[in-house]
Amino acid sequence: MSETHKVNPGRGLQIRETGVFDLPKLYSNMKEWVSDHKYDFNEKEHTEKHGDKGKEIILVWELDREITDYLKYNLEVNFLLKNINHASEKLVNGFAKITFKASVISNYKNKFGNSAFSNWLFKIYEKYLLKSEIEKNQDKLQGELNDLFDCAKQVLEFHR
Repeated sequence: MSETHKVNPGRGLQIRETGVFDLPKLYSNMKEWVSDHKYDFNEKEHTEKHGDKGKEIILVWELDREITDYLKYNLEVNFLLKNINHASEKLVNGFAKITFKASVISNYKNKFGNSAFSNWLFKIYEKYLLKSEIEKNQDKLQGELNDLFDCAKQVLEFHR
């Protein structure tokens, strides 16, 4: 039974931007960051709808990286792009909302099993023996999340 330790509770970090921005550069810079930080990349959703005011694009990224045999980092990045119209060859005009969520997942390989005794051992191990390790990794993941957030924000704000 794995346990999720959220780094940023609530709705997560959000960027909201209306105006002109370089969508291909945003995508490529963020994908490069994911690769540089050795996360496994999974694009869970990619939908595009054409409307009368422009395109609507929804992307959901699931990013995972194993830290130890017991802990892994999980990032979820949700893109909502509305009223997207081409302003030039690379630039688009529209609204972008990007939400970033992060969690440290413990016991992701289910090493403790599912019995009542195993669950009790798991809770003791997490609460007393591994608490400081989880907190240290939450802080480290918060730094990485802020870095990815800044990467996206920098591209979006460039054409202001």
